[in-house]
Amino acid sequence: MNKTKKYLAFDIGGTNIKASIINSDLKILKDFKFKTQKNIIDQVDQLIVEVLNSTKGIDKVLVATTGIVDSKSKKVIYTNKNFYHYLNSDFSILENKYKIDLSVENDANAAALAHISEKDKNFVFVAFGTGVGGGIVKNGHLEYGLNNTAGEFGYYTMDNKRVDNYLSYSSFNKELGYRFNINSYQKDIYEKEYNHNNELRNFLNSYLKSVAELLFNIAVINPVEKIFIGGGFAHIIPEAKTKLIQEYNNLIKDTPIKTSIHFSRYGNNAAMIGMVKYEKK
Repeated sequence: MNKTKKYLAFDIGGTNIKASIINSDLKILKDFKFKTQKNIIDQVDQLIVEVLNSTKGIDKVLVATTGIVDSKSKKVIYTNKNFYHYLNSDFSILENKYKIDLSVENDANAAALAHISEKDKNFVFVAFGTGVGGGIVKNGHLEYGLNNTAGEFGYYTMDNKRVDNYLSYSSFNKELGYRFNINSYQKDIYEKEYNHNNELRNFLNSYLKSVAELLFNIAVINPVEKIFIGGGFAHIIPEAKTKLIQEYNNLIKDTPIKTSIHFSRYGNNAAMIGMVKYEKK
């Protein structure tokens, strides 16, 4: 009988760092969450120490992170202008320091790995978080592309604006708070306001229409079977999900595009789950 393994998995985003102790049965045993600071490697280092001292049997550290990653060298090789301080961060230092196996992958690529199955081998995963990123899967394998840039949808431009800023879920949520003094994570309030506040509903529907346009453009360039949507959309209200699907279906109508869109079943844990699933292969 195979031993059940335990992993310390990280999901390093532009706003928060999430971490979980997860076993090889994909059961989450413990969660951690803290704000992303400039000293990201130090933050990861501190939690590794804490977990190794308090939890027996951690077999490996798994890191899913924002930025373009060289998984072989375990370095962050490119970041956007807001994360220049994170450029060239080297996670192999922690691997050597603690004499524990460690692997690193881009966060959106890691989330894409979570969705690979016998049924789903050709798809795109798109994450709307602090920025917009993605992973492209063909024949059950991640596509990396030149300089590991496959799936970097945040560098697209729409209406002369970069998608990373224009359509990120953080930007949407910030504007929602500024205009209407609510947070999309407050689901009860959010849903009530959506159903009774025409201005808010129009604002959200405008955002969803732009997201649908981005997904349509991705489907045209990457004619896969499915697009999975994750990141902040784990928190969006059901009415908004329905509206997004309607907007997207209107765009593919009368075209040969057959790609369907779906919401991630792993919510905001997709990147960490993906790292563990990949280890099990």
